[in-house]
Amino acid sequence: MQMICRFRKERELLYRSAQKKLKLPGLQNKIANLLGDIGIKSFLSLSETDEIVEQALRNNFFYHEEFAFSSLNDTWRYIEGKMQETDCYLLVDTDWQYCGAIVVDKEFRLSDDFNFDDVVCDELRFFSREGDKVATVDFSNSINDDTYTCSYTEYEK
Repeated sequence: MQMICRFRKERELLYRSAQKKLKLPGLQNKIANLLGDIGIKSFLSLSETDEIVEQALRNNFFYHEEFAFSSLNDTWRYIEGKMQETDCYLLVDTDWQYCGAIVVDKEFRLSDDFNFDDVVCDELRFFSREGDKVATVDFSNSINDDTYTCSYTEYEK
């Protein structure tokens, strides 16, 4: 039974890796518009990325907050403030499932010119490399009402 589960997981990783060729150009465009060339180091492998997500799901949190912003500038200041001086992994939309997490340096700056609609993006997740905090942005676009819902969670160490 364990061999079958391992085989399924390996097969899923192979499928996801094959999809990377289709997803990567769009993800690179999102990242270039979001961060430029500053702060990006590399991509994690899919198995490394899966481990980060699985670890976060196993962690017990001791603090959580959510806010909604109508201004992109306010959204970015919130995220940068929460993740200030923190080396991060960035997971974008569902692209991370095929391309892996992006390794981002603590000096990262989010572009005020970023447009979620233009790059077809609606979800950003910043995981601290220490695994002790996560900040998220979910973009929702309705007629004349762009809303950025942010959350911040700290986990027990």
